[in-house]
Amino acid sequence: MKAVLKTLEILRRILQNAISGVLVVAIARGLSACNPDRNISVAKEYIYVETPAGVIASYRIADDGSLILAGGLPAKGALWAQHQHMAWWPHAIWLVVQPGGDFGYSTNPVDLPPSTVDDLQYYRINATTGALEMNSAANPRLPADAGPPIFTPSGHILLWDRVPYTVDSTTGRLTKTGEPLMSGQIDAMAFGPGGNYYYALNSPTASVISFRVLANRSSEQIGSAPTGGDAQAIVTDLSGSFAYVTNSANDTVSQYFVDPITGALRPNPIARTIDIHYGPTSMAMGASGEFLYVVAWLTESGNMPRAAALHRFRIASDGTLHSAGPPLNLPGEIASYKALMIDPSGRFLYLRHEVADNRQGVGLTGFRVLRNGNMTQLKPNSVEMMDGTVPAISWTGPETHVQVVARTVAPLVAIKTPLAGSFREINSGGMRLLQDAQGAVMPDGRVFIIQLVWGKIQAEIFDPKSGRFSAAANVPDQAGAALLVKLKDGRFMLWYGGKQSTVQTLDPTTMKLVSGGHLIKVCNFGGLTLDDGRVLFHYSPPYRRNACGGEIYDPATGTATEEPAELQKMNIFAQLSGDKLLVISRASLPEEILPWDDDSTISIPISIYDVATGIDEPAGSIPRGFLYSNTILLKDGRLLILKNFLSHKDTNYAKLFDPQTKRFEGVGVLGARNVSGFEITLLADGRALIIGGPRPELFDPLTKQFSPTGWMNQNRAGLRLLLHDGNVLFADGSPTLPQTSELYHPAPR
Repeated sequence: MKAVLKTLEILRRILQNAISGVLVVAIARGLSACNPDRNISVAKEYIYVETPAGVIASYRIADDGSLILAGGLPAKGALWAQHQHMAWWPHAIWLVVQPGGDFGYSTNPVDLPPSTVDDLQYYRINATTGALEMNSAANPRLPADAGPPIFTPSGHILLWDRVPYTVDSTTGRLTKTGEPLMSGQIDAMAFGPGGNYYYALNSPTASVISFRVLANRSSEQIGSAPTGGDAQAIVTDLSGSFAYVTNSANDTVSQYFVDPITGALRPNPIARTIDIHYGPTSMAMGASGEFLYVVAWLTESGNMPRAAALHRFRIASDGTLHSAGPPLNLPGEIASYKALMIDPSGRFLYLRHEVADNRQGVGLTGFRVLRNGNMTQLKPNSVEMMDGTVPAISWTGPETHVQVVARTVAPLVAIKTPLAGSFREINSGGMRLLQDAQGAVMPDGRVFIIQLVWGKIQAEIFDPKSGRFSAAANVPDQAGAALLVKLKDGRFMLWYGGKQSTVQTLDPTTMKLVSGGHLIKVCNFGGLTLDDGRVLFHYSPPYRRNACGGEIYDPATGTATEEPAELQKMNIFAQLSGDKLLVISRASLPEEILPWDDDSTISIPISIYDVATGIDEPAGSIPRGFLYSNTILLKDGRLLILKNFLSHKDTNYAKLFDPQTKRFEGVGVLGARNVSGFEITLLADGRALIIGGPRPELFDPLTKQFSPTGWMNQNRAGLRLLLHDGNVLFADGSPTLPQTSELYHPAPR
């Protein structure tokens, strides 16, 4: 007994004196005790962290929220002892504790990088102390950096790296019960309270994907909904009615409700935009489901560390979020805030953070959660944690009973939102389309779609009448093409590069591939089709001095000529009507303007250049931040400009340019911020459809205002074509998306 006490005392000193590190954390519950004041049954609760000394320490949460050491054990064994002198050393990448059960698990690299596998370490929970103890069950291995792990609410199934495992109730041994439940990148996951549905964030497609868990423990996708940019975390409320996603790039929280029929997440039709500056990530749901807590920076600066704040929201009966008070500034400067957790009883909230002062290292800041959602900070604790690990939240023992607020989504289901248009998902057929796929609407209304895959032509046909895709017949078996350009007459130009700079043209109505002459240059990108059908090759982004190309190709004669000497000195900002271009003198640009170098007080001279006459007319100036923009020419000849890479200082990031008056005009504010780029499509009635933010929008040139339209089923960036019937085809544009496309049906003005 004395030896055990001495060991615990040594561990206590290690934890109090260890140097900086981030944590592996899990919250666990033990035996229940009553707390009549809060109408809950409070369990013995525990927090598990990995310390900088390579120890997984167990702490009991006291009644005042303080953490009392309950035990500890090495996290790495001999490997830690072997490599502790190195700058990089292995540690428990993930730690997860079975909810309502007896076991815990962690992954540990089996060797230094570039190791391809991790050990899966088993632990048993001591029923008396709540501490983790080594479990003798055999340790299988997982792919390196497998994760994130998540238990079903019942604790019987563990989903790790998208693979389902059953948990043996006697030994804790994990048995693989199926193949990965989904493909593609997974950034975060959350189960619904019943465990029958789960939701996964996929940042490359900016979507949250909904799955139903089947009886054989496999799953099927039942839907998807758009998120904002760089989605970080997802939580579901305990009634199983609502879900929320933080969008770091857009400074927003997306709000969803759970479809009571399918279980899929659907955007809340009455949710207002929740702006949280800056870069929100981690979230925690109050135990009763009344309040949501979100951490975000206090400043926009990208320097680390920086100050952060905790935002509090009350969840209304319709699932919408409403501020529950001013943000609570967090102590110190935070460099890491990827863990925000509330204990199962809902009494305490803990924030994992890295403080600027290295002597303080990485630790937990605790807060007492009051019944009105407010918080008071607890006394500082001495818990320090490992750097570079990822937290998990779970519990053991009898579940704490908290009175969860009852919710209903029936009113939301019944809402028929009067939006100006809707999206319908359709099957894309056998050809997986890439972002650079191109297409043309043929005279009979069908759509010819073409792309190059390793220089080889792939093509298919979409028939709007049947809504089906089919393989194109008689596709030329030709390889080696380097560039594909759509011509004004509906044909496609294929450039093969090399010394000969060979060109061929393909007619989709006959599928005949014929010789098209040669180009002059060996570097040809950025082809613009002029009014007379010629193609201008002039690759020169408006934010950079360097250029490529510099010739005009005539498909009627198969010949190319050098572009005018004056144009060679310019960067093209946008194409206007006729043969006119909005250009910037290359001499007025620095070597390169970076996306975040958006000082609106600095303007760049801009002019209108006529390719046909060679006349260059000054047209005022444009703020430097607008050089990263997407544009579209409206039917009345004006140019709509949407600024990309938005900073939080931006209040006017949409402009109209009138070539007749040569004036720029600020217009209504978009409801969606996007840091990576908008896609704009001109509709038959003259409005512009804009996608790329959390929600598609319409711009009306008559009112100069933006308005929301229907939600896309998947966020897409790729081929988009206005069809003869006025609908818009959005083709699958990413290898990570399901093989589906969408049709947008605009409503009349």
